Amino acid sequence: MTASFSPLQRYWQMWEPKLKTILRSSSNARLEFPHKLKLDPTPDAGGFAVVRPASPICIYDAPQKASSKKRGDSHRLIIVMNGSFKLIAEPKHPCLMGATCSITFLNKEHESDDALRVKLVDALHFDVDSKPFHPIFHAQRGIGTSVEECRQLLGKFWHGDSNKIEIDLTSENHVLSNPYLRLPTPQLDLFAVFTMVAADYFCNGGEIANDSGVIDRFRSILNLLADEKNIVREGRAAKCLNDRFTAAKNICAAHWYPEVAN
Repeated sequence: MTASFSPLQRYWQMWEPKLKTILRSSSNARLEFPHKLKLDPTPDAGGFAVVRPASPICIYDAPQKASSKKRGDSHRLIIVMNGSFKLIAEPKHPCLMGATCSITFLNKEHESDDALRVKLVDALHFDVDSKPFHPIFHAQRGIGTSVEECRQLLGKFWHGDSNKIEIDLTSENHVLSNPYLRLPTPQLDLFAVFTMVAADYFCNGGEIANDSGVIDRFRSILNLLADEKNIVREGRAAKCLNDRFTAAKNICAAHWYPEVAN
């Protein structure tokens, strides 16, 4: 077992209570969060250990945006997140050598005692890699979860016959029709995506005047993301990018591409 796995496991378990606090304080959304990470039985092609959640993370009955939180609002979202971390075996910094993350948004089109029908709204995935012509951190449109994974997750919230759960992972619009454009981003691993979801769907700036606690709750998320216990907060690629910025006379999108270092 890689020496980085145990501390990452301990850090992972700090996220569920933080996310539940955000959800409970601002909406009726429900969270399914796996308690454990799992280590793939064999290293990847690069010899790195691959760690991933035991099952995808799901937020059920999420609002469309942070300012629409009443349970009666139509078109409540189901947000499914999954991903992985590539770690080196030695206990040294940086230990993160690569990462993947996906987020899928589903819309509840129908829900009753005997049927549940959901449809794809949007899907993105985020990668950390160093392949030629790929920004070292980037986002692409594309689905990162399967129908069966979605069905298993939804069965934990909807207690009818799982065979009556209808899942449509096609999109009527064309936002998913071109998955080949890679947009440079910061390091968006699972923990960073948890933070974005908390901010955009559960922290409404319009509430600050009446609920100053919303700032404290979100600040606690940011503090956890930046905490030194987060052993993957700066991976090899992030350190490389920071070194380029430090040495550069300017900062531009060119620095995100491996070729700029040659």
